[in-house]
Amino acid sequence: MLVDASTLKKEVAEGVDLMVVRELTGGIYFGKPRGFSKNEYGEEIGFNTEVYATYEIDRIARIAFETARKRRGKLCSVDKANVLEGWIRFMRGESSQSRLTDPIRRMQRSQSMQQSDLSPPLAPSLYKSSIARQKNIKNNFKGGSIKETMGRIIGKFFIYESVAPHKVDYHHFKNLIIGAQQVGMGIEPPSPYEIKNKYLNMEYKDMEDYVNIQREKWKTYGCTIMCDGWTGPTKLSMINFMVYSKGSTVFLKSVEASDKIKDNKYICSLLKDVIKEVGEQNVVQIVRDNGSAFVKVGKLLMKKYNLYWTPCAAHCIDLMFKDIGKRGTVGELITNARKITNFIYNHSLLLAKMRKVCGGDIVCAGVTRFATNYIALESLLKKRADLRKIFISNEWASHKFSRSTIRHEVEVLMFDHKYWEKVAKLVSIYEPLYKVLRIVDSEVVPTMPFVYELVRVMKQNLHQLNAKDWVKTIIADRWDKTLKHPLHAAAYYLNPRVQYRPGVSSDPELLQAVHEVFGRLSSTTAGLGHFGNELIMFRDAKRGFGNRATIASRDLMVPEASMLWRKRVTAIATEYPDIELSHMYVDNAAMQLVRNPKQFDTIVTNNIFGDILSDEASMITGSIGMLPSASLGESGPGLFEPIHGSAPDIAGEDKANPIATILSAAMLLRYGLGEANAATRIETAVMVTLDRGFRTGDIYAPGTKLVGCKEMGEEVLKAALSQVPAMGEEVLKAALSQVPAIAAAAL
Repeated sequence: MLVDASTLKKEVAEGVDLMVVRELTGGIYFGKPRGFSKNEYGEEIGFNTEVYATYEIDRIARIAFETARKRRGKLCSVDKANVLEGWIRFMRGESSQSRLTDPIRRMQRSQSMQQSDLSPPLAPSLYKSSIARQKNIKNNFKGGSIKETMGRIIGKFFIYESVAPHKVDYHHFKNLIIGAQQVGMGIEPPSPYEIKNKYLNMEYKDMEDYVNIQREKWKTYGCTIMCDGWTGPTKLSMINFMVYSKGSTVFLKSVEASDKIKDNKYICSLLKDVIKEVGEQNVVQIVRDNGSAFVKVGKLLMKKYNLYWTPCAAHCIDLMFKDIGKRGTVGELITNARKITNFIYNHSLLLAKMRKVCGGDIVCAGVTRFATNYIALESLLKKRADLRKIFISNEWASHKFSRSTIRHEVEVLMFDHKYWEKVAKLVSIYEPLYKVLRIVDSEVVPTMPFVYELVRVMKQNLHQLNAKDWVKTIIADRWDKTLKHPLHAAAYYLNPRVQYRPGVSSDPELLQAVHEVFGRLSSTTAGLGHFGNELIMFRDAKRGFGNRATIASRDLMVPEASMLWRKRVTAIATEYPDIELSHMYVDNAAMQLVRNPKQFDTIVTNNIFGDILSDEASMITGSIGMLPSASLGESGPGLFEPIHGSAPDIAGEDKANPIATILSAAMLLRYGLGEANAATRIETAVMVTLDRGFRTGDIYAPGTKLVGCKEMGEEVLKAALSQVPAMGEEVLKAALSQVPAIAAAAL
């Protein structure tokens, strides 16, 4: 009905229905450092930083997937991951893990592979007869293009062999398809025996060559040894050893320790062997568990070798979660939350109802054991409005489990406002810790150079949240006694992203840590002298540290935000198998929005791209005054407003279009308060009003009726009131009667 007002052709604009989910609190608008400066040539330069952490992308991705699930089940993620993609992948070393022990024996021991010869064929055989091979494969299926025919063949393999669909995007599968295309017809696939023996041995040799290349890097850049214990359900106990250096992690070996006493003597002997294998001169640090045996081993090894023994940052943050959870009042909140979730998950009918009302589960695993408490509390807090609907429904009142003792406790908790206020406060305290945990537990980028900064920001956030002193004491104790380490301080000082901030280069604590680290790792007089000269040049940005390319790349020392964006959205997609995910570069997305906007259902993108694309999409309707928006936080109803800004030049002239403001009220009802029926009434009222031909000046076309802001609002109100029972008329009238005035004030 607004086709005539659109800037696009009628056949292009007609029937468009899309939503843009935009990240709003991060990215280049908020990234630091930012500002103005001068380069070594005296030229003024302006700089901004595009930064996204894993948890930020995960949060907005999940919101987008949930939104797509409620719409038409399609999601397009927009990024700019093609920029420097090859360089970034090379720097990351994406093929980063290799196993040097046991894979060949393990696979060769398997005497059989799953076969399906006895079952009826699920697709025409294209390989058992020469006649079938000579026929065009399209003849074996009914209709469809060549691409669709191949899609069906590949799809049947994935479906009937229980292969996860997302693996179609894997590097080796794409190589398989391209290799088969290039080889052509007549080549037989390998036999199971060839895969288990010939080709596995070839892969083993290739991996050995790869690891030998990594070993050469250890000599140049140094390396980190990581050890981790694992015990399975059958009490099989393994200790794994990995080596990290310059973006690549190599799985070195596993040791079975089921029959061993894992005391400090045994662990120390294992690590001495690993250090010898890696090269004593190459080892910078060993990252370990925080158990007492490991602490003793660390002290012994630091006496014997010039290396550092550092705690696992993720484990330390997890212990902060654990310590906070031990507090009596916090433990009570968590216990009561478990009562709610256990009650729901122990009753299948209630569980089904919850999944329907909430659009999915309310409990999912966190990155660590104790962080799961935060995830569960946050989920309950966000979905409590939907959960309350279950407990006041007729189905609940009539079912037998509503009359049980535990039912009464759960129902009281669901409507206990003081309880939920305490939960909201606890979640707000947990959130800064969880953000740090997600970053330090990430495999995308080394976090040692950022640990100091992350903890500083976490403490600052807790202070702003007025966290209790006992919370701050727990954080300080774990930081000072466990996580705070000279190696972390030195890495922070030598991080170009922070070195040139005011006060960093002259910080006495950081300088002392840097000198202590280099004194241990390079104890020769010549080495220390060279280090001193390099440190001064680095601090003062002299020689290579001060050229244009180096200065420009100071803030690019982590993988590009768009590459991380695509990687995380793809990972989150595995949690939403019912959603069709696609990726698109932002320049292509901008073109596709005007070429064929009907292809889009839900778009998810970062802050700056969303800012641009949402304004572009508004012109499909003919005016920026037609589109509402919602700014949704971790909890609470959010902020709902039109996408446009102010227009002081027409203030008070009754010219503004109030529809975006009215539809923002509908979004408030739908996404903030869970009142989908009320939202639909308002949206329908807008459609009815437009269908009757009422138009403000920005969307006016010949043959329609030109009205002002006030009259347009009144017409929408009339259309809305005609749909609702008399009982709700006064409430709806009171709400909608304010919209024209609000819109006029805003514009």
